[in-house]
Amino acid sequence: GRRGYGGWRALQQLGDRVDDPLVVKARDTFLSQNSLSVLGYGLYFGVMLTIALYNLYLAIIFRDRVYLSFTAYVLLFALLQMSLHGFLRQYAFPLRSDLDNQALRFLILAPSIASLLFSRRFLNTRQYAPLLDRLLLALIVIDTVLLVVVPFLDILTALRILNLHTLIAPLLAASAGIVCYLRGFKPARYYLAARTCFYASLCIFAVNNMVFHNHNFISWYGMMLGSLLEA
Repeated sequence: GRRGYGGWRALQQLGDRVDDPLVVKARDTFLSQNSLSVLGYGLYFGVMLTIALYNLYLAIIFRDRVYLSFTAYVLLFALLQMSLHGFLRQYAFPLRSDLDNQALRFLILAPSIASLLFSRRFLNTRQYAPLLDRLLLALIVIDTVLLVVVPFLDILTALRILNLHTLIAPLLAASAGIVCYLRGFKPARYYLAARTCFYASLCIFAVNNMVFHNHNFISWYGMMLGSLLEA
């Protein structure tokens, strides 16, 4: 939520998903803050698109699937942020909140699949951490099945599954990075350095959803900041 603002608040119901509290502000205050907010979002999505295009270029030049996996992850994660912050609903599904809700469920899982594929390929877990490699592969299969199953579940059940998944996936991937580094794969240090903040932000987001049911600046925008730091 947007905390720290005075005024009347009401919960806004969008389809079957409850979005952030609506905050009523003075016109000049709203316009000023909204301009800064739009600028910030524009910079974020612009940087993410640039990173994706650069990695796609590297994937084509070097014919390396690691870059391709990272490109897919960056694009899908940017779309997830667009859904979470209301841009997909505003521009893609203005009259269909149900499609926006289904898109959110898909976009929570799809970037995770791409990220886990990237982690397996970059860390070479099949060689350096065979057990964790099998666990990562199993989670990818589970995610793929959930892509089909989750749209047919009620919203509360789906959110519990997705929140639990958001907590498990980064912990498993981080564990793989640590094990690979300890077993002699030195590039894993760069993986851990780049992704530690991002994984921490995912865990904070998931815990806030499951336990506190409320967000502050760090839990709500931490994923965006973490994704920029890792890229």
